[in-house]
Amino acid sequence: MSKHKSLIFKSILYFIMAVFLIITILPAIWMISTSLKFPQEIFAAEVSIIPNEVNWNNYVQIFERQPFARFLFNSAVMTFFIIWGRLILVSMAAYAFAKVKFVGRELLFLSCLATLIIPEQVNMIPNYITLAGWGLINTYPGIILPYFGLGVAFGIFLLRQHFLTIPEELRESALLDGCGHIRFFLQVVIPLSKPVISAYIIFVFLEAWNAYLWPLIVTHDIHMRPAQVALAFFQSEAGAEWGLIMAGSVIVTLPTLILFLIFQNKFIESITMSGLKG
Repeated sequence: MSKHKSLIFKSILYFIMAVFLIITILPAIWMISTSLKFPQEIFAAEVSIIPNEVNWNNYVQIFERQPFARFLFNSAVMTFFIIWGRLILVSMAAYAFAKVKFVGRELLFLSCLATLIIPEQVNMIPNYITLAGWGLINTYPGIILPYFGLGVAFGIFLLRQHFLTIPEELRESALLDGCGHIRFFLQVVIPLSKPVISAYIIFVFLEAWNAYLWPLIVTHDIHMRPAQVALAFFQSEAGAEWGLIMAGSVIVTLPTLILFLIFQNKFIESITMSGLKG
C-alpha cells in the first residue's frame, strides 16, 4: 500500500514538474520560432510553432538596420569589467570578514548585509549627479563604476560563508611558513573556492548582461547603448516587425543560455560548499 502511495505521489510530482517545464520553456521556443518566420506567417490566423519556411534574413536584417554588433560589444565590455571589478572587491572583503580579526568586524559585516534592503533605484540619482560632475556620463566608466558598489553584499556573504569553512589549521600552517594574508588568499583560499567563485561569476554575468535601467539613464549616444537598451529602443522603432525583434532577442539571450548550460552544475556545487546547505 505504501509503495502504491509513493508511486502516486511521484506521478503527481513529475506531472507538476512537467507543467512548470512547459510553462518555462514555451516562451523561449515561441521566441525562436517567431524569429525564423516571415511576416505573413507571423500574422496569419493559423498559429504554428514550427515555421512553414525558415527565414534567416531576420538575423541578417537586425545587423543591417541597427549597429547591433556595437551594442553586443558594449554589453561585452560592460559585463567583463563589472565581473572582474566585483570579483576583486567582493573576494577581498569576504576574506577580511572571514579570516582577518579586527575591531568591529561583525558590526561592519552586519552593516554590509543591511544594504540588501536598500533598492538600487534609490542610488541612481546620487550616482548620476556624481558621475555628471566627473564628466563620465555616456562613457564606459560611467556605466560600469556604479556596479562596483551595487549588489556586492550578496557576493560578500556568499564567499564569506565558504571562506569560513576553510580550516584555520591551513592558515596557521601558512603563517608558520611565513605566508602573509595576501599570499594565503591568492595561493590557498582562491584555488579552494573555485566552485563558489564560478557560481558568483555567473550571477554577476546575468546581472550585468541583462542590465537595463542604469545604462538607459546614463547613455545618450546610440553607439554607447548595451544590447538590452538598444533592443528596447529598436522595439519601439520597429513596431510590429516581430521577426526582427525576436531575432534580436535570441541573439541577446544566447550568451546567457550557453553560460548556463556550461556552468549549471556550479550552482549546486557552490551551495554545498558555501555553508548554506541544510
